[in-house]
Amino acid sequence: MIAVLLAILALWIASGFGRTLLSRIKGWEPNPAERFAYSGALGLGVAAYGVYLLGLLGLLGKVQIAVWWLVLGVVGAKGMRESLSDAVSGVRNLLKTENRNEKIVGITIWVVLILLGLVTMIAAFLAPTGMQWDAVAYHLADPKLFLQQGRVGTLPTEHHSNFPFIMEMLFLTGLLYADFPLANLFHFLTEILTFSALLGFTRRHLVPQVGWIAALLFATTPVVFWEAGVSYIDIGLGLYVALSAFAVISAVQETSSEKQQPWILLAGLTMGFALGVKYLALLPFLCVGGLLLIKRIPLKQLVVFAVVAGLIASPWYAKNAVVMKNPVYPYLYKVFTQSKYWSADRGATYDSEQQGFGYSHSLKNHSETLRNLLMTPWNLMANADKYSNRGEFTFLALYGGLWAGFAFAFLGLRRVPSAVKMAMGLGCLQVLAWFFVAQVSRYLISFLPLLAIGCAYTAHRLCDTPLKRGIVASVLGGQTLLLMFSLVAIPTSGKAANEYGVLPTVLNLPTMLQNLTSAEGQEARLQREMETYPAIQYIHAHSRPEEGVLLYEETRGFYLNRPYLWANGEHSSFIPYADMKDGTDFLKWCQTNKIRYALINMNYSPRIGDPELPEAPRHQEVEALQKWYVEKSGKPGSWRYLLGDAIKRGLLHSAFAERGVVVLEVGG
Repeated sequence: MIAVLLAILALWIASGFGRTLLSRIKGWEPNPAERFAYSGALGLGVAAYGVYLLGLLGLLGKVQIAVWWLVLGVVGAKGMRESLSDAVSGVRNLLKTENRNEKIVGITIWVVLILLGLVTMIAAFLAPTGMQWDAVAYHLADPKLFLQQGRVGTLPTEHHSNFPFIMEMLFLTGLLYADFPLANLFHFLTEILTFSALLGFTRRHLVPQVGWIAALLFATTPVVFWEAGVSYIDIGLGLYVALSAFAVISAVQETSSEKQQPWILLAGLTMGFALGVKYLALLPFLCVGGLLLIKRIPLKQLVVFAVVAGLIASPWYAKNAVVMKNPVYPYLYKVFTQSKYWSADRGATYDSEQQGFGYSHSLKNHSETLRNLLMTPWNLMANADKYSNRGEFTFLALYGGLWAGFAFAFLGLRRVPSAVKMAMGLGCLQVLAWFFVAQVSRYLISFLPLLAIGCAYTAHRLCDTPLKRGIVASVLGGQTLLLMFSLVAIPTSGKAANEYGVLPTVLNLPTMLQNLTSAEGQEARLQREMETYPAIQYIHAHSRPEEGVLLYEETRGFYLNRPYLWANGEHSSFIPYADMKDGTDFLKWCQTNKIRYALINMNYSPRIGDPELPEAPRHQEVEALQKWYVEKSGKPGSWRYLLGDAIKRGLLHSAFAERGVVVLEVGG
């Protein structure tokens, strides 16, 4: 409960501070929903930058960060009072709506959103496991390491630690005060602000009902529903991208440059924060900037947009340029060949991993690429597993068919408002860029708020007869009911789900409540779903806090309360494998760097499926270790060869083996 209260307080402080700052923008006349969305997003962004600065100064502590949030609260005290007043007025206005049907629809949708929000908050208290790979590998793991070190810095073997980290700074705050539940809830806050952004935009340019439908469509999309309760960043990115796009569209709709200026400034601010969330925001940055050019916005305004966005984002990119010799580290190695700890072969491996999702999109094969592009809406429904990691593909990785259905129906509409055309155009353009850059399913989330405008407007336009209203209500209600049904009827076990002929789900409400209420629930869940967890417990029991660990074939170190490095040579050149001749050199390096253990997760070894070990590596860990890392250790100079040679020489010995994971003790 403390995590929920702190999340509410954080959003209140952020919105109050943001509102205070935005009150200085002359000529901006937002409606209450717009004001809340922009002020909340701005406040959270500024809060994250403050934590980042404290981290760079080595001042990561409860007192220092609490003082920072207190400063935000004091500065935004007036705005906090006004935000609370707006919230109360918003509820009253909904209840006072004269049109009875509109009131029923509005209240029904809000009840659904509140119910889904309650389930999301429950899910936020579930300990993250392997299904939240990126969270336990770096979204949460890196902030935890920063807290252990007392400062924000470069993690030499973890290239993600050099990504823009606005959301991770909020996760860090959550970990510090209420562990992972509060970190998860910070992501949920960005979904709440996204709802407000949709409502505010449609209230300005269309009618409120379109905003309600857009919020419902967005919230009931399975993959969005799942992500809202975990420490990922795609909804946060979508919030800032949508706010920037909405601001530019609003600017274009204005007739005078004086009224355009505040919107352009807001567009630059929010796009700057988007660039501070993820490199992929460079795509919408170009798309939104392109819209300004097409609409012939004065060059001065375009420069304001670009400069403001660049200044807001610059701390992340400037730090990389100075420290890592590459502003977008580790990408574009061919341009930034001096990138620290990186190389062409590492870049090629990383790019290959990203290109492994989805369908072929090589420009060399025009016909196949065009066919795959046109088939994307169908493939996202029928072959959705192609866009996800195989182990992460569940019912809650789906998008459903409503997006495609409403988007195609949109093409048949006439006299569509220009605001809707621009939102839909920007969304589709970014989907096109997604197809050619990285077809990862959840990356689409950051464009959905824009598509939600066009799809919701289509649904609203289709409701011109009782029959059509019934059909639209049925499909929207059907998606909502299916999602709710999945929470109680679809099992989380793949084996049990297969018996019913359905995909397993990540979230099952009875199971969630059991895990959260029983004394052994969370611990048992980690033991069951994280094959490395028993090995981590062994390391904790047999090492001192300062003794380090090397992770091989494994990157998920969130639960490891020891200094650790991603040790595969493909991750970084920080560990000087190229300078080591044999296992003796490897041992010396480990001892110099206070490494006590090496953990090898052979479940992800490239040798998995070896015909000599048909059930490998579980239950045959020692045999697999011998065959894969000693007898078949690769060429001299490779990290697997050095590891195998150290084992052969007795410089590393097996101290723990279970569930395909081996812990090797350094030096015996």
